[in-house]
Amino acid sequence: MQRVKNTFMATGRVHLYARVSGQTTLIRVPDSRRWPEATEASYNVVHDLRDRVVAFVEVPTSESGDWYNEYLHYFDADGRTLVFERSSSFFNGCPVKARERTISYFDPTGRLLSREYTLTDFGGSPVDASRCDFMYRYPYQIFRSWPELARSIGLKP
Repeated sequence: MQRVKNTFMATGRVHLYARVSGQTTLIRVPDSRRWPEATEASYNVVHDLRDRVVAFVEVPTSESGDWYNEYLHYFDADGRTLVFERSSSFFNGCPVKARERTISYFDPTGRLLSREYTLTDFGGSPVDASRCDFMYRYPYQIFRSWPELARSIGLKP
């Protein structure tokens, strides 16, 4: 998985967008140090050197700071989802601060090939899921392609 992430994230440029409370359209963010007030989620659209979208990252905002969730789609050259990764970090709900991660791998037709799941403490040691109350598993969607995802959030594919 790390090889996939490094390949996609190191090859181009990133466009930043924010979903802001009370607004129906996304706001383009020109500087990652200046997010708009009332940002509900940040979006990173990663382009390769040929200007194809190769990855998309959604990070909802935790007003309390109790959790951090991240949803990543990795796309092939035709814009089809190859890998989806859901990561969550939180400091309550388990006996220790925990990181939960699910990685799903798809073939070009969108068929699920395999899924990996890990739950660890911040040091990387496994955590017993039966001892946790998962309060930060919010609904999310895995999109089959970049065009489908882009349309759903109001961006041009």
